[in-house]
Amino acid sequence: MADKSLTPSKTSSVTTFHQVDDKDLLKKPIQVVCRFRPLGANSDQNQAHIEFSHDQKTLSIKPEGDNTSYLTFTFDKIFLPQNSQKQIYEEIGKPIVDSVLEGFNGTVLAYGQTSSGKTHTMIGPNINDVAYKGLIPRMTKTLFDQIKEADPSLEFAVKVAYCEIYLEKIRDLLYAGKANLKIAEDKTRGVYIKDLSDVYVTSENEVFSLLSLGNSHREVGATNMNEESSRSHAIFMITLSQTNTSDLSIKTGKLYLVDLAGSEKLTKSLAEGKRLDETKNINKSLSALGNVICALTNNKSTHIPYRDSKLTRVLSESLGGNSKTSLIITCSLASSNEAETLSTLRFGTRAKAVKNKPIVNKELSIAELKLLLAQANETISQKDEQICWLEGKICKSQGCDREQLLVERENYEVGKIKSFDKEKAQYQNEVIEGLKREVAGYKAKVESLTKENENLNCKVLNLIEYLHEAEEKVIDLNEYSDKLQTKTENHEKQILCLLDTNKNLDRKIEEMQGYFKNSLSSNPQQNSLTSSIIQTSSQEKVFSLEKNLEQLTLMYQILANKYSTVKTDLGIYEKKILRKNDRVSHLEKALKKSIEQANQYKYKLENIPKEKNDERNEIANHELHPKIRKMIRGGSGGTVNILCPYSRNTE
Repeated sequence: MADKSLTPSKTSSVTTFHQVDDKDLLKKPIQVVCRFRPLGANSDQNQAHIEFSHDQKTLSIKPEGDNTSYLTFTFDKIFLPQNSQKQIYEEIGKPIVDSVLEGFNGTVLAYGQTSSGKTHTMIGPNINDVAYKGLIPRMTKTLFDQIKEADPSLEFAVKVAYCEIYLEKIRDLLYAGKANLKIAEDKTRGVYIKDLSDVYVTSENEVFSLLSLGNSHREVGATNMNEESSRSHAIFMITLSQTNTSDLSIKTGKLYLVDLAGSEKLTKSLAEGKRLDETKNINKSLSALGNVICALTNNKSTHIPYRDSKLTRVLSESLGGNSKTSLIITCSLASSNEAETLSTLRFGTRAKAVKNKPIVNKELSIAELKLLLAQANETISQKDEQICWLEGKICKSQGCDREQLLVERENYEVGKIKSFDKEKAQYQNEVIEGLKREVAGYKAKVESLTKENENLNCKVLNLIEYLHEAEEKVIDLNEYSDKLQTKTENHEKQILCLLDTNKNLDRKIEEMQGYFKNSLSSNPQQNSLTSSIIQTSSQEKVFSLEKNLEQLTLMYQILANKYSTVKTDLGIYEKKILRKNDRVSHLEKALKKSIEQANQYKYKLENIPKEKNDERNEIANHELHPKIRKMIRGGSGGTVNILCPYSRNTE
């Protein structure tokens, strides 16, 4: 039963009391601010008829075609085109960061038509630009600045996750391979995205690097309204845990920074094909968001349709739940966008009526729990004394037997003890069942890891065998290559010898021909007969030499062909050897990786009993992985790396 408190109210000088639910006192309305972007170069130069109040909290807009009435809208703050990024941060971002450091959950959403400045507001054109960077980089810097100034007795752990909802599918923006992630829910963490990767960080620069990485993976595309239109809803999550080393109490704050895709009219965006499907899904999810807002503000509504879209399911705590939420609605001053501007303003007005119930997410220390127990025991003792005093009064007034009253009271106390023992036994049975389920889960995990380890060992053995075979083939190929090289060298030597012989023969023929010519020319009459004989003999010699030359030329061509063939074969085998060497290198790397994986699984198998003892109080069936958790000490105390099991699912 909810605790009730009495609040006085005066009517006609008569004081009465009425009961107020404490939960109603804790409810806080969503903060809604409106931001107008300036007219762009491609916008309609005719500005809509809009008037702003001096305190920048109220605006009046005169719809086109209506010559009489103005529509008035009031928000927590209205930012005009001349207002800077820093002013928006001071109004929206800084209070949310301060709340997260206190242990509250915080959310900032940007909503509006496409090309109205949502991404500019949340991220900015450049996260390193001092003047134009958006809310996310500014809030991140403030977070780490506050940690540096915190008490040294506080230890902080900061982790980030980044995802997008594209075509109603959740994609991990930090690990591009993770797509179509599922939404899960349990009593401890509430609604969360299963298997969404989170990364521990120790500085704003690490966060900026992850933000840039995620933005590079985000789905964007050109439309008729915007050349770089966001085609998905992006959710950047920062989880801050702070541990007080003095009393070991823990506070955890979660920060959701949401850049919603812009609503579009098909008549303006002229979307086709893929862009048309994107537009339909964007408008559908934004419509579901509007339905949730309407249901939350309708007192007669008994059902909140969070499950109608993945966007509303993920943001269920931010809308009507445990979070301090700020909504930024972005609008255009152009008269051509008047219909979309009115729709956005009406959405913001409805959202202002939504009330959240933010509470500090704190795990009490043992000392605090003991103090609460002592206070409760003291309160019980006081109540018992009051009961005894009232019973005495009743006995005196009714003249009843005090002993009989004491017996009845004792029986009542015995009944309470029996009821308590029964509840205790039931609770113990539930704990035992939970532990049994936990043991069964660990056994299943051990079996799975054992099988996986066996498979890896088989793969390692196969790889080793294949590696040996490959090495033997490489040795054979090297030997064959050496033989081919030797043959090639021998052939080259033979060719050189034949070429030298051929040159010598040519030289001798030329010398003999010269000699005979000289002899004949010096004494033609005397040597006519001799010349005839010599000529005949010379012709025979020349014929014989030419025949030898032809044979040598033929042998040379044969050897040259063989040399060419051997050289080609040598090139082929050299390529084969290179490929084999590459394959051997690849297999060695694969073998090394497989051995490392096998060692990791062996380590996991050895540490499962230890994990079971360490995590006995955790919820059963949560998949745990080892990861370095980086603790940041307050007051610039540096970082401490702790190897601890944690869930890779974003909490």
